[in-house]
Amino acid sequence: MDTTVDSFLAKVDELQRQHMVFLANGSADNFAAYQKICGILEGIALCEREFKEITSAVSGDESIFEDLEQAG
Repeated sequence: MDTTVDSFLAKVDELQRQHMVFLANGSADNFAAYQKICGILEGIALCEREFKEITSAVSGDESIFEDLEQAG
């Protein structure tokens, strides 16, 4: 894959990890904060999935879906 694509996906993965750690550490002060972080995580996952689908369609590479199948 292109290094730009790899760099973007690495950044998305890092953001996802940071927010997961935030939740795992119990850092959400209240339910509203918890909901907000869950929404962010959902948005990050959607972004990653859509980006992978677009890059796959552009490159004609179906192997990128293997990661999605393993994760889901």
